[in-house]
Amino acid sequence: MTAEKWAASACFGLVAALFPVIGPVTLVSIGVCWIARLNLPLVMVILYGLYPIQLALILPFTWLGSQITGWQLPADFAFNDLMSLSGRFGREALHWLMAAILGWALILLPLSLGIYPMLLRYARRISSTAN
Repeated sequence: MTAEKWAASACFGLVAALFPVIGPVTLVSIGVCWIARLNLPLVMVILYGLYPIQLALILPFTWLGSQITGWQLPADFAFNDLMSLSGRFGREALHWLMAAILGWALILLPLSLGIYPMLLRYARRISSTAN
């Protein structure tokens, strides 16, 4: 595997692993890896390795997105409230889902532009010492 593919796989894995929606990330990642010819095992290891962090960041991403959209969270809003929303389909659940995705996009997408070059330098350094 080239250093570029390794860095792209790792960067995609990090960004996808922290997506604030539980469930579809694995299927979407398989599709992206197949289309972009990324390293699926590396992406899956990162996805499952960062799962606890994904859960921990759902509320902060939702809070950030709600600050931007103006949708107010209840004062006692907690992780259990998010889980109960996931079973309901309606405007309220859609608002929190969109707020969480917006918060994720505002943080992770720009951050990935800085992560990829660092991972690429690391991959090149590792591959040059291995040869």
